[in-house]
Amino acid sequence: MRKFILLFLAAFCLVFASSQAYASSTKIVAEGRYILGDNDTRTQAKDAAVKDAMRIAVEKAGVYVESYSETNDYQLTKDQVKMAAAGVVKVMDQSIDFVDNGTACRAVIYADVDTDNLQVIIQDMLSGETTKSDSD
Repeated sequence: MRKFILLFLAAFCLVFASSQAYASSTKIVAEGRYILGDNDTRTQAKDAAVKDAMRIAVEKAGVYVESYSETNDYQLTKDQVKMAAAGVVKVMDQSIDFVDNGTACRAVIYADVDTDNLQVIIQDMLSGETTKSDSD
């Protein structure tokens, strides 16, 4: 029985350690801004500034860029650029304040960004599959 428990614990530790080794999580500090319009509320401005900070955090964690250019007789005939940024953002802490005499909202987030799904998007791009955002 003792061997079984030790074997189970060893297998559990191995599985847990391997899942942690493959996780591509990055701690990021990002700042987002939103300039208030005439009809914006402070709550809307806060939400928009946090969303901007989250977008910036994902872009800081990793962006995949692919470009293709085609020329004919030294003239550019086709130029295509594809970009992908994806991640799951877990906001650990945030600081929100209004700046510029209250006309802009600034959000600073401390986030943990998991970019595992970026690998799937890159594989889809390399295989030529289109995603929903490609057809928009």
